[in-house]
Amino acid sequence: MKVYLRRFFYFGIGVFLGSLVVMALFGDRDIQCSYFPNDRVLYDMRGKEMTVAPYVECLMECYDFPDSNYAFVFRESKVDFKNSEAKMDKVCKTYPLEWKNNAKEKWWILVNNCTDTIVVLDLKPLGEKTISCNCP
Repeated sequence: MKVYLRRFFYFGIGVFLGSLVVMALFGDRDIQCSYFPNDRVLYDMRGKEMTVAPYVECLMECYDFPDSNYAFVFRESKVDFKNSEAKMDKVCKTYPLEWKNNAKEKWWILVNNCTDTIVVLDLKPLGEKTISCNCP
């Protein structure tokens, strides 16, 4: 029994030291483990600079949609691939996103995903929240 405890002790020391080496070498990396298409598109959008079209800025004020929501939109929304325009030869791909906030309100957001930036092109509430906005 002593032999097994000694082996287990040395094994534990090896695991601990190995974990320290791995954390020292790879600790600062942003590692994504999900390879589903929805997660890949949202991950790609999160790493880019975002601009909002002037029309959408007007809609955001009208619908009381704060800028801080976009951090959640690009993490939690569902990409509608059936209605997206994501051809390989296009520089900018257009994706419609559906997002549900904490108040269970659904939003439809149209995003243009270019190589360096993303542009929010449209914003609409889905469901019962219909407000007419006079945006140009």
